[in-house]
Amino acid sequence: MLTKSSVLCVTSLVALLMGCSQSSDTPSAGEGGASSSTGGASTANGGSSTANGGSSTANGGSSTTNGGSSTTNGGSSTTNGGSSTTNGGSTNGGASNGGSSNGGSSNGGSTSASGGMTPTAGSGSLPCPDGCAQLSVPFATGAWDTKQQFEMYLEHAVDLTTATINVKLRKIAGKAGGVQILVKNGSPDYQWAQSDWIAINDVSGTDFDSKSFVVASPSSSDMNHPFDPTKVAIITVQLNAGAAWYTDPPTNSVEDPTALVSPTIIQLEELAITGASGTVPGPFGFETAAAAALIVPNLDAAGMNPSSGKPWAIAGSTVTFVGP
Repeated sequence: MLTKSSVLCVTSLVALLMGCSQSSDTPSAGEGGASSSTGGASTANGGSSTANGGSSTANGGSSTTNGGSSTTNGGSSTTNGGSSTTNGGSTNGGASNGGSSNGGSSNGGSTSASGGMTPTAGSGSLPCPDGCAQLSVPFATGAWDTKQQFEMYLEHAVDLTTATINVKLRKIAGKAGGVQILVKNGSPDYQWAQSDWIAINDVSGTDFDSKSFVVASPSSSDMNHPFDPTKVAIITVQLNAGAAWYTDPPTNSVEDPTALVSPTIIQLEELAITGASGTVPGPFGFETAAAAALIVPNLDAAGMNPSSGKPWAIAGSTVTFVGP
């Protein structure tokens, strides 16, 4: 549409054929509107431009370089943006490092390595929307039957005779081994009772799984000293290497070198005590670094598993806070 006229158009057939003269405010071929340079349907910077905008084949719109459906840096780009097959979209910013590869299905998003929803062996971490404590154990290859205890020391002993310990956890890295929840009495004997085995390989890497331990029904308890559920002073999450895995069952002559992952890592989002007859501490949500610091690795390797002679503690085990 013309915004203003510098001369009046005549109505004769000759005038119509010759057209009206216009001012410099008319959309030009250099700056805007249907321009072929920088705006509107421009072939340079805007509109349907083939350079920087609109359906541009360079930097914008359906651009084949930097924008829109670009095959380089933007939109459906095959390089850095949109559905890009290199650094953006479906490669490093999409299906590779920022989408379904290293930032999607590899290191982020629904990743199978360091981030996202399906972490596996060799992973590092995943963000926790509400904060969590990340428990890491560097199991050595072939170090079967070893274990690491991560403990919460209560301010005073509590009666958990009728209680259930509830945890929300997920796997970040691991294959063999398992997780158990323990309750312990205090010094000098640290009598204990523990939950059923929770296989590491069965713990989801997507959402936090809820697991429970009914204190009145332990899978096993201290064989040397009677456990007293009325005087629980320590709550423990124990990561176990478990028994050896083999590549040739049922012969079991060749040990699986990939089964025991170092480090094996889980994240603990919540630990809560329910059903107790009296007042108990918690729930513990691990929403902050200070809250995550309430659970610590017991690194006293002097304690030995009486059935295997292997240490209860593994040097290098850590607890770290992970936020959103």
